Formats: sequence, structure tokens, C-alpha cells
Amino acid sequence: MRREMMKYKKIRDWLIAILAIILFYIFLSVIGIGCPIKFLTGVSCPGCGMTRACHACIHLHFKEAFYYHPLWMMPIIWFVLWILKTTRSDRWKPIYTWFCRCAVVVFLIVYVIRMQFPNQDIVVFNPTNGFLYSRLKSIIKLFN
Repeated sequence: MRREMMKYKKIRDWLIAILAIILFYIFLSVIGIGCPIKFLTGVSCPGCGMTRACHACIHLHFKEAFYYHPLWMMPIIWFVLWILKTTRSDRWKPIYTWFCRCAVVVFLIVYVIRMQFPNQDIVVFNPTNGFLYSRLKSIIKLFN
């Protein structure tokens, strides 16, 4: 019984963390920052377009979701496997671990492929538009 309670406490803690991240992203969106990584660096992250893809899925626009991020379904699969791993028997742990490792590799491969198409508006590589670059440039000007 105690082990079951610990499992559910762990799930609750993770769900609270996920909710905090969602609220943080809502806050960023309200102040005009879509992606904190792109805002800071001017370079898209491997998950860039995932929020827009999920929004498109909610509206049943699957072609549009695939356009925004071809791996839009991966977080859903990850979440289901995580719940199974946490609440069910230990047989789900190797499946979950295998999926996570493969997902990282696939995300990186898709990211590299998407970066090869600079004319599209979702994944961008423009470090000079990043906040950090502009702050660094301002600091350098102070010392010159």
C-alpha cells in the first residue's frame, strides 16, 4: 500500500511540474515571448512548433500539425508510456526507457533536417536576433 501511495505522489508531483511549465509558457505568451530558447538565442529548439502543432491537433487539423512539427504525437506517446511505467508493473520501464532514447535521437535528426530549410518560418537560425546577442552587443559598446 505504501508503495502505491509513493507512485501516486510521484505522478502528482510530475503533474504539478507540468502544470507549472504550462503556466510559465502561458505567461511568456502573454508578454509576447513565444519560445524562451528562440527569444534568448535567436535559434529554434528541436521542439519548435510543437505548441502550434498541439493546438492544430485540438482543432483536428492534422496536416497543419504535421507541418508545424512532424513529431507532434511523440509527447502524447511519451506521456502514456510514462503513466504506464509509473502505475503498472515494471515491465513498462524498459519500453519507456527505449522510447525516450529513440525519441531524443529522432528529435535531433528531424531538427537537423528542418534546419536545412531556411526559407520556412517555424525553425530558424538567426542568432543576431536573439536577446543574448543584443545584450552582449550593448555591453561591448559600453567598453568601446
